[in-house]
Amino acid sequence: MDDKNTSSGVSVDIESLCSLSIECWRLRQLSADPSATIDNNVIGHIGRRIAQTLQGIGLETLDLSGRLYDSGMAPEVVEVIDAGKIEDAAIVDETISPIVTWRGRVLHAGQIIVRKRLPKS
Repeated sequence: MDDKNTSSGVSVDIESLCSLSIECWRLRQLSADPSATIDNNVIGHIGRRIAQTLQGIGLETLDLSGRLYDSGMAPEVVEVIDAGKIEDAAIVDETISPIVTWRGRVLHAGQIIVRKRLPKS
């Protein structure tokens, strides 16, 4: 059996796919039991394992929450809180979906909510 899956020039080793499958299974197991108390350490471990696997194949995610907003940013602004013209005095209040890159190339621009900063009094 070939240990690589190639589509559109992207090559992913079977071990990475297996690791992702295991971590997804763990998340499904946690979410399937309504009586289970979810330990943040377990969720953190699963998240780190998934991130490590994705980084190993060249995929990275970028959360812009808390950063100054710049109109040249890649993400789509889905909402502006404290409505008004978006200018330099705004911050990214929340990342709805992160920017996803593969080897430096943007695959998913992401979506953000921008909050106008209140003027200093």
